[in-house]
Amino acid sequence: MQAIYWAGVQKQPQAVFYTNLGWLYINWEKYSDAVESFFSAAKESPEYFRNYWGLGKAQIALGQFHKAENALYKAFEKAPEDLKPPASDEIPELLRQCKNELNKIGSNDKEA
Repeated sequence: MQAIYWAGVQKQPQAVFYTNLGWLYINWEKYSDAVESFFSAAKESPEYFRNYWGLGKAQIALGQFHKAENALYKAFEKAPEDLKPPASDEIPELLRQCKNELNKIGSNDKEA
């Protein structure tokens, strides 16, 4: 947190710190904090695909499947053409999870 503070004091970019903090929060299973960190990072660096990848991953953990799907599609949109593992493996898997959960929600709505 001090790195973010001092980068701000010195008017230096903070996005890299927020991105790394977001991934740390995911590792610690603090998904709401991860979402906030990735939003802060994306605000400053909107073209960096890892912000949207992490955001989507955190939102899935929070059950926010529509938001997660949007973030993950944005991650693909911003990603380099030669995307490599683990992103090239994990992002499609996360999208499959979203679609499965959204299908469950949709089929439950039809039964009601």
